[in-house]
Amino acid sequence: MSMETIEHGKILSDENDRKDHWINEIRAIVNEPIPPDLPEPPVEVLPWLYLGPRRCLNDLSKLQLDIGITHVLSMNAMQPESVAQELYYTRLSEGIEHCYVPALDILGYPLLPKHWDECHEFLQPVMEDYCRYVCWLNDGGGGGGDGDKCTIPSSFLNDEPQDSNNKEKCHSKVFVHCEAGINRSGTIVAAAMMHFAKIPMLDAIRQLKRQRGIIMTNATFQEQLVEFAKSSHGCFG
Repeated sequence: MSMETIEHGKILSDENDRKDHWINEIRAIVNEPIPPDLPEPPVEVLPWLYLGPRRCLNDLSKLQLDIGITHVLSMNAMQPESVAQELYYTRLSEGIEHCYVPALDILGYPLLPKHWDECHEFLQPVMEDYCRYVCWLNDGGGGGGDGDKCTIPSSFLNDEPQDSNNKEKCHSKVFVHCEAGINRSGTIVAAAMMHFAKIPMLDAIRQLKRQRGIIMTNATFQEQLVEFAKSSHGCFG
């Protein structure tokens, strides 16, 4: 065996050790006791991003009128497909943009490799709309304020918020759920926090643990999130 091969093997070993370290860090957070006084779902993870279980869809008036949800990302596979058709496309047809991703919560399931791109495509416009809203507010709500306060990329700033008279709810908000709001949706939301808000991986999981109590118990999804952190921006915690 050549020295080059040995060195290459050592590098791989070091990388595996680092991966195992971060996986263990995630599991330490996940296994902490459930915090007291958990907020009622859905929980606000970011000003435009909410997480919770599917049962939150039973109160659409709360989602739409009280919170201002405009988009729903459903991460739970349902059989037969007609069940999902009835639950989502019929009930959410009025005033809510919807994306149904038939993901499974089982060990070995490639959640992020298989579904992140589709979820990202759905979440990106919601985030961009929020950025436009923030800059609009920083500019005095269109009243000639200090435009220098706005640090959002100019590519996000093509339009003003649609409802300038309702400053509380005039930007888009998305509710992400699976069945329990723990594994599939929790992992996607953690990835969104890392990607869109540049929140370090462990900080994202700590926040979700505080808000949801039980989060990301699927070991496969934990491993995939470490790979996601490594490939996207390398910010672990």
